[in-house]
Amino acid sequence: MDGISQRMLTVTLRGLERDGLVVRTIYPEVPPRVEYALTPLGSTLRQLLRGLVAWAGAHLAEVDAARAGYDQKHGPPARVGVAERLLARRRRVEPGRRR
Repeated sequence: MDGISQRMLTVTLRGLERDGLVVRTIYPEVPPRVEYALTPLGSTLRQLLRGLVAWAGAHLAEVDAARAGYDQKHGPPARVGVAERLLARRRRVEPGRRR
């Protein structure tokens, strides 16, 4: 994933595993391979996340305008959050095209 370190991705996935949302499968290969999959509990979040993604897409211009206004008044943030990186990635992907 763009914009996230291997360490942060691992920490996040371990947390999701602990919460019962994903299951991790380790394959004893060289180099080692790890796969993550949604659990039945994790799958219950799919529709909610689709709604969140749809909301973000519908309100992207408003969020951009609010951020620009804030940055003009207070200066840009010292650090960009994960949500902002994901929105930036979404802007780079052509509408209707999946990555």
